[in-house]
Amino acid sequence: MARPKRQDFESNLADFRRHARLTQEEVAERLEATTESVSRHERGTATPGSHLRRRYCELYGATDVQLGFAPRLPLTDQPSESPTEEVSDVLERVRSLTRVGTDELICFELGVADLVDRYESSGPVKLAPLLCGQRRRLESAIDECRAPRQRQRLFRVAGQVSGLLAYMAVNRGRYPLARAYCLEATHLGGFAEDRDLLAWVKGTESFCEYYAGDYRRSFELAREGLDLAGNGPQRVRLLINGDARALGKLGDLGGVHAAVAQAYDAVDEQPEIPGVSPCISFGGYSRARLASNAVTAYVDLGRPDDVAAHAAQALDEFDSSESSWSQSLIRLDLANSMAVARNGDPAEASSLITAALGISAGNPIASVVQRSRSFVRATARWRGIPAVDDAHELVRTVARLG
Repeated sequence: MARPKRQDFESNLADFRRHARLTQEEVAERLEATTESVSRHERGTATPGSHLRRRYCELYGATDVQLGFAPRLPLTDQPSESPTEEVSDVLERVRSLTRVGTDELICFELGVADLVDRYESSGPVKLAPLLCGQRRRLESAIDECRAPRQRQRLFRVAGQVSGLLAYMAVNRGRYPLARAYCLEATHLGGFAEDRDLLAWVKGTESFCEYYAGDYRRSFELAREGLDLAGNGPQRVRLLINGDARALGKLGDLGGVHAAVAQAYDAVDEQPEIPGVSPCISFGGYSRARLASNAVTAYVDLGRPDDVAAHAAQALDEFDSSESSWSQSLIRLDLANSMAVARNGDPAEASSLITAALGISAGNPIASVVQRSRSFVRATARWRGIPAVDDAHELVRTVARLG
């Protein structure tokens, strides 16, 4: 096959791609790079690293010289002067070695922390696009970064972003997408050699399967996460959000009691976190967050006394926080607990449902919709009572919004 003959860096890559009848997207896929990186390489505004140069050579069946990555040897038998460079040439190489600076890394990390803090007030519909943009910028930074320690930090923050996108996909009911993001986050966490991040991702996988209805798999994933977490900050989340809630759905009262007790012991061993920790925090769980998850586990077991006891530890903290979903979800749990109790009060349960859905109005996540529907099923015996019928109609409206 005839080869393009132009030798300048910018033209060669583009010409070889067109000669191979490939699009930039197809080249990016084969190189395992981003389309943006391929475009910059072809325009000559960025220099591919050694691993990408090898892949370009393999893809196009060309040498470094043919693609413009290395200079051609002089076509003469006459002695020539040794090649020389300008200071600016050396400085450009130095710049490429340290292209991702410390300040840029800090900004990436602060961006993730900011989105974690804003999640429960802004929601996945608003924040997911911001995270997607962050993820694309991180991919470019990883591609350009040469320094091992900086690259490891980039892998960590990219894994956190992919993990957050997985969590948000669950709250939008998009479980296959959440699983894909978790797979990506697991690879990135492995590259970063960050066991806490890997444990967090297992917790999010467990969270996904819980809402997808595979409670046995949810429990198994939480167990895998506990092996990674050890006594670290993710232990409490995995015990209460993973183990206890999945076992509650599976009807294992003894298992729930044990997981809840272990979670409270674990939170006492960690530095105290005041108030309500973010539900997607990469740090530990606060005691109020723990208690609210214990409430959910006991609701499914029909244990109204246990529900009330744990709710009492969380409700005041939640009501003084900015976490509207947490305020809504704990009221939904209390309403569902009353609905399954033999002596439940239809009017009080309906009042709790109405208050809960008013708190999260206009921004219903999957967990709000699911627990609202559970209330409708559990209170079928109360149909005909005006307060219950009104609550059922409100749930149908929210379910359509979700």
